[in-house]
Amino acid sequence: MQNLTPDNISGSNFGYGKFSLETCLNDMAELGIKHFEMWGWAPHFHVDHVGKAEVAGLKQSLISRGLELACYTPEQMVYPVNIASADETLRNSSIAFFKRAVEICSDLNCRLLFVTCGWGYYEEPAETAWLRSVKAMREITEYAQSLGVICITESLQPQETNLVLTATDLKRYLNEVGSSNLKTALDTGAMAIQGEEPAEHFDLYGETIIHCHFVDAVPPISSHMVWGDGDLPMQEYLQYMDDQGYRGLLTVEMNAGRYGLEPKKFLEDSINRLSRALS
Repeated sequence: MQNLTPDNISGSNFGYGKFSLETCLNDMAELGIKHFEMWGWAPHFHVDHVGKAEVAGLKQSLISRGLELACYTPEQMVYPVNIASADETLRNSSIAFFKRAVEICSDLNCRLLFVTCGWGYYEEPAETAWLRSVKAMREITEYAQSLGVICITESLQPQETNLVLTATDLKRYLNEVGSSNLKTALDTGAMAIQGEEPAEHFDLYGETIIHCHFVDAVPPISSHMVWGDGDLPMQEYLQYMDDQGYRGLLTVEMNAGRYGLEPKKFLEDSINRLSRALS
């Protein structure tokens, strides 16, 4: 590898839903992880539950363990958060939700905020929801830029959205939002569920890819697996990304239900696999 090293590995609290955030952070420190992507969901730093005291407490928790909060990923798939919603009240509250998340990132010196496209009603044409999403994303990215926070987005899976599903969709979305402050993450699982390869994403918008959810999958059925539990050529993906000059983080995004009883065990195995591959 010429560009990727073990320093590019990012831990996360994905999979730790039935454990405290303190336990998760202790595990990160014990595993020697330096970068951390935080899934912001109750009870782990959900946007609506975070004030000055919580920000100060997390700052100290990170500093004491030598951890950098590299990306904040608020829950936006099952909570009432949808920037493309046909319900104006819900849509406006969702935009406000992400603006508050921007402020949290700024207070924590966190560089990246994950914001996905939302969804429209599946029984209706997706185009009107698409337009609502684009408009909302413009507003969020503009606010984030004013506070020095970069927004990142990704293609999703069919059970998550009917808007941005493929590399072509994401390229169109980037173009229509038209913000230099909107970058992308490559999610290897969502990509594979669509039958795509990394090259299809790098060829279309590779200059915007600054983050990665590096997960295994069994296409077209299941994703968010740790390396080795699925069918994907993970070593080949790493080599390709390195060849493209990718230098961003590689987050182990574990499925909370599948790995939730022993998250440290599965995270450690993934970190070890990645470390060996990148050494």
